[in-house]
Amino acid sequence: MNILDFANSIPDFRQDFKVQHQACDIVFITVAAVICGAQDWEDIEYFGHCKEDFFRQYHLLPNGIPSHDTFNRFFANLNPKVLESEFRSWVKTICNQDSNLVSIDGKTIRGAKVGSKSVFHMVSAFCHANGVSLAQVRTEEKSNEITAIPK
Repeated sequence: MNILDFANSIPDFRQDFKVQHQACDIVFITVAAVICGAQDWEDIEYFGHCKEDFFRQYHLLPNGIPSHDTFNRFFANLNPKVLESEFRSWVKTICNQDSNLVSIDGKTIRGAKVGSKSVFHMVSAFCHANGVSLAQVRTEEKSNEITAIPK
């Protein structure tokens, strides 16, 4: 499965008469932009404009590059479980199946606090052979990597 197959696997939940940009285009541009270091919706839109000729090789983009608001709305309304499931399927196809080295690391997200208490604790699994993050899961404050691994 390549990146276009992944982008096409994401279901389009929007009403047909309101759609100006294909879901596949939105997902493809977003994934490419994030891989290249985009940090927010404005960066993704800017990346799309900078690489528009490249993207037109793969898609029609009849209404040009979507706005940052369009990217934001699309992903804000997308079921995260569906995105995660399809993303995991795609990553499994591109990961080196011969590699057994996966690092598990827990982190508390800086700056995400309510009062003096941190609200985000994440555990990540990273595949060294491919340089790909395989999974991330949010955990409880007193949890650790060992209890998060089964998730």
